[in-house]
Amino acid sequence: MTQAPIDLESLLACGVVFRSTADPEAGWKLLEGLESPDPVVRMLAQAFLIEGGSASMSILEDALSEGAVSTDTAAPCIAAILRAQIQPKWIASEHVLN
Repeated sequence: MTQAPIDLESLLACGVVFRSTADPEAGWKLLEGLESPDPVVRMLAQAFLIEGGSASMSILEDALSEGAVSTDTAAPCIAAILRAQIQPKWIASEHVLN
């Protein structure tokens, strides 16, 4: 039995919960959104996961190791999270060098 794709309203609710509490169940629902046929749902799921930073990274790593998401699906989120974590260090380095 296949599961119905997550709808926009459910995704938004999960995104708000994940943002507030880093609840893993809400995070896994956001991962479902990454696989949605609806491009708006995919975009919002990705945005919430990127905003989740380290909590999202943990869920993405678990999902990848379990085969729950593909590398192609998870890679853009992982790259954006890493960029967000590194960018403040780049900016600080620029100030030191200038």
